[in-house]
Amino acid sequence: MLRLPLELLLFIFELSDSSGLRNVRAANKALSEVATPVAFRTLHCTSTEPSTAGLLRLLKCSSIRPHVREIVYQDWYAESRGAAEPYVSMMSEYHAGENLVAAIEMLQELPALHALSFTFFPLYEDETEEFIHATDESDYSTYLVLQRCVLNALAAVEPAPALRSLTLTNLIALDNPVFAQPAFLALIQRLTLFHISTLSDVQRGAHDRHLTRFYANALPPMLRAPGSSLTSLTLHADQDTGKEPGLNLRGLSYPHLAHLSLQRVIFSAATGAEAFVLAHAQTLMSLSLLRCKISHDEVVQATPRMWSDVYGTLSAQLVGLRRLQVVEEWEGEGLTNWTPGGKKVRYVWLETPGGWWNPYFPGHVKQDKRALESFRQIVDLRRAL
Repeated sequence: MLRLPLELLLFIFELSDSSGLRNVRAANKALSEVATPVAFRTLHCTSTEPSTAGLLRLLKCSSIRPHVREIVYQDWYAESRGAAEPYVSMMSEYHAGENLVAAIEMLQELPALHALSFTFFPLYEDETEEFIHATDESDYSTYLVLQRCVLNALAAVEPAPALRSLTLTNLIALDNPVFAQPAFLALIQRLTLFHISTLSDVQRGAHDRHLTRFYANALPPMLRAPGSSLTSLTLHADQDTGKEPGLNLRGLSYPHLAHLSLQRVIFSAATGAEAFVLAHAQTLMSLSLLRCKISHDEVVQATPRMWSDVYGTLSAQLVGLRRLQVVEEWEGEGLTNWTPGGKKVRYVWLETPGGWWNPYFPGHVKQDKRALESFRQIVDLRRAL
């Protein structure tokens, strides 16, 4: 293997997994020098104590630090997609979190780092009365405490890493002062890719005051922080997000945004979601609308906005769009023993103080379906050109 040209060796190593490359490093010094930059380009760890301890050991190695470009953290339960989680003692969880925070505190020593990805615990555990009336962190779940420790540690890194990509999956949708801190926002300013998916108390619904504060206070500074370099934005909510909580996308503009993905974002005058999409008509190449709905006021207007109207406008104005993904929600989706079929839930109606109600407009079903099919066909034709 040593007789192979360096370019061919690098090509082979690029196609190999990191565990195999780390075995190659043990063969001899020459191969180690070639394999090391590729083997440790991306570091993965889970929420277990051995995994986070391993990450910390790697970051303490001076021969590895210069080559780390990306760190990916994934909660064990999220990674296993709900498989039975092994017993982990509270002390082990504590040490795992401690190791992760210690690793984050070393980010300033990683000159090549440009991407961070955190996938936190996927279940909301702070719905108890103790949390709702909590006065200190002793009443928070261990998962919320870990998230806050991670976010605070990120904001404390000096100088701020020159990140190009930041992914926060299962971010607990609760207000946190760190979201407005200049040091935390500095992490976001130079991003080209910014992905957020939120985790909230679905049982309490859209009128949950904690959720309202997150969308009114915490999220806006984060969405305003990215500069002109942002090309990909993902905003995924785990429940319908519109009038309440007060998500407001109006006025946001990213000059080079090419990829946009919205999930459970309500299209209404209050959210400005349609105007936000159209503001990027000249740059968008990819658009995903996942279980998004249109909100109709309690007093329905004489000519309410329908999906056929929205799809028609988007298809006409998004002239550069080459990829479209629309996932509509089925009635009853997510309930026990649910099977696909029945009605599509395309609209919501805010009831105060009860929550969302899903109106059904039989006369518009075919119009909406035809408009979506036409939108997809137009995008397909543009992609084929």
